[in-house]
Amino acid sequence: MTTSDASDAQPAGADDGPASRLQRAQAAHDAGNYGAVGELLTDLGEGLGDGLDDAQRAQLQLLRARTEVDPVQVAVLCACLAGLCVVAFTYVL
Repeated sequence: MTTSDASDAQPAGADDGPASRLQRAQAAHDAGNYGAVGELLTDLGEGLGDGLDDAQRAQLQLLRARTEVDPVQVAVLCACLAGLCVVAFTYVL
């Protein structure tokens, strides 16, 4: 284990404050670990960002916006599914 790995390792149940969890969520997002980002943002969302200043709340909102489901993708997926159903009922059934 290197020095940087030792500083990143924390107990799973450690409550180290919302600002630290926000920093860990940002680091996880930058690393592409969106599962960890979701868990950390859920933890932060339960307190609605209690203990954060305005800049940190803005960062929290930005991270939430980046990791939410894109409504355009949902609409395109539904349109494709509807098109597939039309083709299936018209030509297959």
